[in-house]
Amino acid sequence: MKKNRLQLLLLLLLNYFAFALVTNIPGALFPFWKEDFNLSDAVVRFLGFAFFLAYGLTSLPQGILVDKIGSKKTFIWGASLVCVGSLIFAIFPKFETGLASLFAIGVGVTALQIVGNLLVKEIDDDPSKYSRNLTLAQVFCGVGGFSGGFILAFLKNTLQLNWSSAYFVCAALGLCLALFAMFTFIPETGKQTSQTEDKQS
Repeated sequence: MKKNRLQLLLLLLLNYFAFALVTNIPGALFPFWKEDFNLSDAVVRFLGFAFFLAYGLTSLPQGILVDKIGSKKTFIWGASLVCVGSLIFAIFPKFETGLASLFAIGVGVTALQIVGNLLVKEIDDDPSKYSRNLTLAQVFCGVGGFSGGFILAFLKNTLQLNWSSAYFVCAALGLCLALFAMFTFIPETGKQTSQTEDKQS
């Protein structure tokens, strides 16, 4: 059981790091999108807005999704969307592709954040450790958000890669999360737990 909790803690810390990094990458890419896609300031910001529009539109539906299919399946769904959306944008770095890809990534990140927030308190049976786990999660979230610019600078300046390579990194993170989640025990919360108990009784 202790090993399972450590595995779950590692998954959630990687999750917080990943969704913070993916969320903050678009802001660092505005200048490159503006130049490569020949966009005005307003239009390039609309491209970034597609990501946050997904968050606003799908937060409630995906909360319902957790109740319907459970935390683990919702987590894998979210990680898979981040992976696929990032991979498509990395391979086809165009304005039209970006709109669809960033919206899909936003949907995926929303699912990851919802499940992550629900599961922070499930890592330990001791309620007094909740604040510790939450602090750890927030630290990794901050590191992820802070790392986006440095990763982009390393890819462009050191490795001499195009900005789209940042989305290969995001795709790899999404894939790692999905694979990690498949082999991790993720406890169910809320209505899903009640439904499971009703079926067993």
